[in-house]
Amino acid sequence: MTSGPTVASPEGPGSVDRVVIGRGAAFGLLLGAPAAVVNGLLASQEPKPKGALNATFLALVVSFWLAGFMAGREAPSRPVVHGLAAGLATFALVEVIGVLGRLDRGTPVSAGSIVVVAVLALACSAAGAGGGARRPRPYRRDQPAVSDDSTDQPVPGGDK
Repeated sequence: MTSGPTVASPEGPGSVDRVVIGRGAAFGLLLGAPAAVVNGLLASQEPKPKGALNATFLALVVSFWLAGFMAGREAPSRPVVHGLAAGLATFALVEVIGVLGRLDRGTPVSAGSIVVVAVLALACSAAGAGGGARRPRPYRRDQPAVSDDSTDQPVPGGDK
């Protein structure tokens, strides 16, 4: 009898690395959270500063792309899945900020706009993950160093 569901190891097929997803989402939130807060503050002003609101929305779109890029770059396998998950996590937290701002202003929450932004977040994070997967993976201390030199011969005059 088991006490709960089993979790696949990060090395197994079909599994995802939650740390990579968390890092990607954190990178996305570095830009996305302040942009969502500023958007909420600007939306309550009369007259609405349309240019500034559009700039904060553009920053949100870039934050979704950044989350996907970083997760795709660090993913050990399946970079797009990692990027999508990081983008979705970034979207969820940014959307909470947006919904709370709308409720504070007394503005109705539109499910249609949330769905549109969710689709946009997934598309941008997938594009970012594809770009991140093409970049060389960063060096990590927990991985052995790989040498391009196929010869293990000592260098003449190297250690005297």
